[in-house]
Amino acid sequence: MQSKKGTLVETLADVGSGFIISYLISLAILIPLGIGSIAGESAGVTVALISMVYTVAAIARKYLIRRVYERYFR
Repeated sequence: MQSKKGTLVETLADVGSGFIISYLISLAILIPLGIGSIAGESAGVTVALISMVYTVAAIARKYLIRRVYERYFR
């Protein structure tokens, strides 16, 4: 059985790497398409903000799913 701390470390490593990939892909796609900024911020800042929102949601989702599986299916 995986501890709660182990679940959190795994989740942060998984989603943290996903954040980096998401950020780079978003920069590669949005900037060349001319998709600009939010509230006057640069495109890079906009991409970072969007990526952070999705990253926080992914951390919560992955952590909760892992804990449910550990509790009911182990």
